[in-house]
Amino acid sequence: MRIKINGIEDEKTLFSLKKVTNTFFPEFEFVDKKKDLEVTFTISFKENTIMVLSETDQYKIIEKRTAKYKMDKRYAILGAYYRLLSKVTGKTLPYGVLNGIRPTKLVHRFLKQGIDLLHVNQILQETYFVSKEKADLLCEVATNQHRTIPDLYQLGHEISVYINIPFCPSRCSYCSFTAFKLSNKQVHVMDYIQALTKEIKALGKLLLEQNLNVTTIYIGGGTPTSLSASNLEVVLKEIQQHIPLSSLREYTVEAGRPDSITQDHLDLLKKYRVDRISINPQTFNDETLKVIGRHHNKENILSTYRMARDTGHNNINMDVIIGLPNEDANTVTNTMLQTLKLDPESITVHTLALKRSSKLSKRYDLSGVGHMTEIESMHDVVRSKLKHTAYKPYYLYRQKNILGNLENIGYAKDGYFSLYNIIIMEELQNIIGLGCGSSSKFLLGKTILSPKDLKTYVETSDEYFKKKQMALLDSIHTLRGNK
Repeated sequence: MRIKINGIEDEKTLFSLKKVTNTFFPEFEFVDKKKDLEVTFTISFKENTIMVLSETDQYKIIEKRTAKYKMDKRYAILGAYYRLLSKVTGKTLPYGVLNGIRPTKLVHRFLKQGIDLLHVNQILQETYFVSKEKADLLCEVATNQHRTIPDLYQLGHEISVYINIPFCPSRCSYCSFTAFKLSNKQVHVMDYIQALTKEIKALGKLLLEQNLNVTTIYIGGGTPTSLSASNLEVVLKEIQQHIPLSSLREYTVEAGRPDSITQDHLDLLKKYRVDRISINPQTFNDETLKVIGRHHNKENILSTYRMARDTGHNNINMDVIIGLPNEDANTVTNTMLQTLKLDPESITVHTLALKRSSKLSKRYDLSGVGHMTEIESMHDVVRSKLKHTAYKPYYLYRQKNILGNLENIGYAKDGYFSLYNIIIMEELQNIIGLGCGSSSKFLLGKTILSPKDLKTYVETSDEYFKKKQMALLDSIHTLRGNK
């Protein structure tokens, strides 16, 4: 679809229009000539009111709003454009003009302004064109987050730590994360562990100097349990010795793949007081597991889960993915029934996102309406299976090129909502990422990405940690009023 836009010059607004366009027409381009669709904007102001006329040769939409701030103008334009494309295509989108990763942040912003939840729900539907179903969901997620963490908005004076173990037994076809085989020829695993533990020691020293408490630790990857138990213990021991843990509320290791988890791993995690683990089936369909490159079957999932329970792990998360190749509502139904039968404390439901760096990215025709309808029916299955259970939605995020313009949702029983997942999605703390491919995010808006290349990380980890240290000091000094 080639679209010509008239009347908009602002680059940020044009970028936002492109995001909205992508949800209606995944394969599109903005052009000056040879267009399939021409959209003209006429914008006028009167006192604090903006009126946006958006029109094609067939349709005309007028959006009139109060505009006190620059953002109000942009959303008035987006609203007019969204309504126009809805007319052109005959489609509405579940999240309306919201295209960000973290839509629940908007809910929290309004709540912090003192707006009640009922009014927030109304704003989502009337201003951002979010469907009633999704507006209800966003408000429910925010409510559950507050119940879980009453001091949600006061966590800025502590930090959380993410530690990346970028190794996997094999690379799944949908994966776009930094992941290497242990047999890679770039860097020996012990050289990586040495560089990582230097970062852990340096962070521990900094936290003690600044009297900073740690709220959560999350060890992810990759697959952390792809390390041998003895190598993983080196990392866990360094954390125990150097990171202040007296105020720690949650300690997660994303064990992940059943084909990587041994009894020694599970014993080790108990020994170091890891209180939350993930065992991720993704699907209970053996044929799909083969297609996506998982070297395990459903029996491995069941036996690993039982082994974890027998070892005393009483907070287990399980991930499933909607939209995997050749799956439909029936296969998703089977996966959900099998997962619910195991009765984990939390279930995270991902919608497949087609990342350019993944092997699956070229297998889907994104313009196929039939496939998008199938994705929606799979979500209907998940909702119906969880509706009358103890699982409640507690965090939500979206991704670029996510199928059906939908979302990933974490469900959990009361008392088992992952604090780290809430904190990182709502961006309520400084989060320090350690290891190759990790991301450090700071409350002042700065992000520092550690190198994704193993060799580069090992050679420059000291240099990158100094950058993280400076950004963290800048953030905490600002929060404490020292600057």
